[in-house]
Amino acid sequence: IRYGDLKKQLAEDIINYTANESIRDELMEKARVNAKMSQTYSDLPRSKGGTSDSTSSEVFRRLVLKCRIKQINERMEYIDRAMPVLNEFEQQVIGYLKQGYKMTRIAVLLNCPRRTIVYARDTAIAKIVKHAEQKD
Repeated sequence: IRYGDLKKQLAEDIINYTANESIRDELMEKARVNAKMSQTYSDLPRSKGGTSDSTSSEVFRRLVLKCRIKQINERMEYIDRAMPVLNEFEQQVIGYLKQGYKMTRIAVLLNCPRRTIVYARDTAIAKIVKHAEQKD
């Protein structure tokens, strides 16, 4: 993996952390014992195509969700392991990003210019990538 690709992937992972949490929550909800195994159908008319096995399609969908959650958790582990490398301000910025805040909102919360927040985010990502490369 090239440095630029890893840095880009890390930035996407941090920004999409909130969305990833909702996927995890959905999987946990679906994985409960009392969850239905088949999809819910409406009273709307259906096409006259071939029949499909709703149980196997639901099982397949759950397996795909489980695989995605595993990948997300593995990606977030190296971010969490590298948090001590960051200074306190960078940790706050990354924490707010993981909660789903936009850069402008973080600037208002931390009472500093947006440019400072962007710089702190980029510096933090560079430090996390460097930390991850040293561990490998």
